[in-house]
Amino acid sequence: MIPRAKASTSVESGFWNIEPEYLEAFDVMVDLLIKTNRNEEAIETLDKLKTINDPALYRNPMVKSSLLNEAELTQYQRLTNELDALRRQQLVASDERKPIIKRRIDRLNIQKQALDQKISKLTTNQSVSLNDIQHRLSGSEVVLHITELNDWYYIGKVTKRSTEINKVRLDSTNRSLFKDAITNLSNGNTNLNQLYKISNLLELGELPKWITTITIVPDSYLFELPIDILPLERPAEEYSYGEATYFVERFNTHYVTSINDFIADTKSNADYAFGFAGYGLSTFDDNKNKNLVPLPFAKSEVNNIAANLSSLKNRKAFIDEESSESAFKASAPHARILHLATHSEISEQDPLYSTLYMSSKSDSSDTDFPGQIFAYELFELNLNNEMIMLNSCESGSGSYLQGTGIMGISRALRYAGAKSLVLNLWSVNDMMASEFAIKFYDYLNQGKSKTEALQLTKVHFIKEKNANPHFWGPYMLIGDKSPIIEPYEKANFYFAASFMLYFVLFVAFSLFKRQSQLK
Repeated sequence: MIPRAKASTSVESGFWNIEPEYLEAFDVMVDLLIKTNRNEEAIETLDKLKTINDPALYRNPMVKSSLLNEAELTQYQRLTNELDALRRQQLVASDERKPIIKRRIDRLNIQKQALDQKISKLTTNQSVSLNDIQHRLSGSEVVLHITELNDWYYIGKVTKRSTEINKVRLDSTNRSLFKDAITNLSNGNTNLNQLYKISNLLELGELPKWITTITIVPDSYLFELPIDILPLERPAEEYSYGEATYFVERFNTHYVTSINDFIADTKSNADYAFGFAGYGLSTFDDNKNKNLVPLPFAKSEVNNIAANLSSLKNRKAFIDEESSESAFKASAPHARILHLATHSEISEQDPLYSTLYMSSKSDSSDTDFPGQIFAYELFELNLNNEMIMLNSCESGSGSYLQGTGIMGISRALRYAGAKSLVLNLWSVNDMMASEFAIKFYDYLNQGKSKTEALQLTKVHFIKEKNANPHFWGPYMLIGDKSPIIEPYEKANFYFAASFMLYFVLFVAFSLFKRQSQLK
């Protein structure tokens, strides 16, 4: 069933087709595995369902060139260019022309899909067993593997020595609970009682006391609601944010999209031109983007990060007019870290038209969509970045599709090769978002892991800024969690600096002593 579903997928749009009776059979099979105490096999099977169309398969930017021959690569590039042109035509076409263009796009997609499926088949030969993962876990770690299937949440809890799996009914009441909580969070009207009910529903309060690190393999609503913001204890009041104790205060958390991510090769031998490339736009004053509000702190945010990220070399800040579409496409593939402080917009009608807004003043070639980078364009960038942070409104949101995850900008960047993403799931006040990013990079610069840096920044906001989860909760790390700056790198730096200082003082003292003797 899984191979059949994979054969129906479109790796860019994420859509796949499978008959409902097959999902019913899948449900029966998973339940049978659970009843016969084969919990590991049940989770492995569910993982295959929830990642039928996982863009992480394409993380290595050299995958296409290594798996396709020269003729196929030429054809792939031709199809990509034709689809790019047709998609832009579709956005401005008349109602009469749109169906004609759509049919041409569909025909080209079928041709391109055949090449994508060849890559998919050749990159999914190796599967990961849960036993492999358990050997890698420490005694203080747990993996929460969550899958939605036929109005049920299958919740797997995997530790070094045990595997449990439970089912939670996603009836209309529970679905409304999730939806209302997510809406209230994004509006700044966070309801702690709702969040505490979700914590109980997922049985997260029953984790052993020795657990300190949680890796979440999310699904459905858990892509939109980070567990960091859930209260550990029943809140005194719905809005007593400062009195609550949150998950992030006890647990170090991060997200992966599949159990395969646990053994993914996240190290890069790339020779980056930039240690850090940041793009910051404070104003969007051209006519086409006049509905975009200014981001007055974006410029200072990127400049501050570039100045303070002292452990990395060759840091570049692209500010306002410099932060153009052409500059991004030219520099992004060559940066170890990418940071974007700008607007983004998720297309609900077609996620491939989700947009990143850049400066349009220095790009004159695109007269219809100046300063706009669409998600489908991101798919074709050969990115190999260790981390991308999109500090833009709703950069991690979009339409959810079973077997695919969240459609939109985040999926496109993972497909293009990003090893880890830091995304925000809803819009936050520009000043608060800027302060959050600067603090996060400060911890990274100290040699903290990405998960530690994110946790410390959130706790800092709870204690020192605003405890409402609306302001610190939307940030989610997906992918590799290792440090950007390895601790030994900083130690070597300080050792080298100390040695140089000692050497300079020694030479100066020797010269002074020699001059004294000559006198």
